[in-house]
Amino acid sequence: MDTEKEFMFIFRNLLDKKNLKQADLCRLTGIESSLMSEYFNGRKSPGLHNAKLIADALGVTLDELSGNKVKEGSYVLNNEEKRLLVKWRQLTRENKYKIWGRIEEKLDESSADAYRAKRKAQ
Repeated sequence: MDTEKEFMFIFRNLLDKKNLKQADLCRLTGIESSLMSEYFNGRKSPGLHNAKLIADALGVTLDELSGNKVKEGSYVLNNEEKRLLVKWRQLTRENKYKIWGRIEEKLDESSADAYRAKRKAQ
């Protein structure tokens, strides 16, 4: 299958899943309707810039938009998570242990609160 046709099938499927029309996507991306129609009908594939606009508007990665499978157990990070990861990597080992300990405490508290709420509801 050629690239344009493959993209067309993925693209149509994603639009259906998101319950969007071509016109909605044009408004979200700023891509002209005539060009979007060519993508939708398999006559063209978007370049990197437009593919990124489309992926962002659909809430998917470029890998997902291009049909690449995401490996099981791998995660796609949102922008906030990416920023946190960058900050985490800047920390010293000692500070990472301190923060990790605090995270574990909060998770334990949340679990205990959920357990108490469940017991109270019974």
